[in-house]
Amino acid sequence: MKDNKSNLKIYKPFKIINENAKSRVILLCDHASKKIPKKFNNLGLRSKEVSRHIGWDIGAAEVAKKIASNLKATLILSGYSRLIIDCNRPFGAPEAFIRKSENTKIPGNFNISNNDKRERARKYCIPYRNQIEKIINQRVKNKTVPIIISIHSFTPIYKGKFRRWHIGLLYRRDKRMTSLALKEFQRIRSLKIGVNEPYKLDLKGDFSIPYFAEAKGLPNLLFEIRQDLIGTKKGVIIWSNRLSQLLKKIIYHSSLKSSISPSKDVLLYYKKRNKI
Repeated sequence: MKDNKSNLKIYKPFKIINENAKSRVILLCDHASKKIPKKFNNLGLRSKEVSRHIGWDIGAAEVAKKIASNLKATLILSGYSRLIIDCNRPFGAPEAFIRKSENTKIPGNFNISNNDKRERARKYCIPYRNQIEKIINQRVKNKTVPIIISIHSFTPIYKGKFRRWHIGLLYRRDKRMTSLALKEFQRIRSLKIGVNEPYKLDLKGDFSIPYFAEAKGLPNLLFEIRQDLIGTKKGVIIWSNRLSQLLKKIIYHSSLKSSISPSKDVLLYYKKRNKI
């Protein structure tokens, strides 16, 4: 029988890379892992289902790690599958404990009590969010204006429809980073770039960028990379190098030297919606 110490070694709600990095860039990966603790019995799903895009953002963690290495930047990765709890959703959102993803029902997320939801949040999400808050606060305390970059990926085919974009640049109100990135990407004519595609960044369906960046007026950008482009080692290298080179070109732009007025609606919204 395993003792408590063994269980503690397995429990890792987040991973941090380059914690004391000097770079202004702080990378986040909200859907880095497909790991589901054994006690949840894969939420009633086959392992094959959990390994699909419904369980995590395929390729995102590997791309984020290589960018962190290239830029010598801090990276915080979530430790568990988005099916247990989605760390990029307000706790009160239906998608935080999703019952159906694309066409797949998640049996283990039906009929869960609020106490169970709170326990999942406490164990599998709040430590990740606390670590992000800690790193950002440290940088701000040292009179640095951090640049928050979130790395996600999206399935190329969703509900039978092909998504043509190679990468999406997502923002809500602060478009400084998006404008700079778009200008650089448009030099590569073969790339199909989506702005707020295939998703729109908003308070209802997102958490990390609004809460950790917008609420503080910090420069930010969420990358959505199509999963078939980063499903191999070669693809990961191509896209991590491409994004690293892009970020190196734009992060020193004069428009990013200071924070802007915080979005006051963010904290007001989450004060109501980030509860269970």
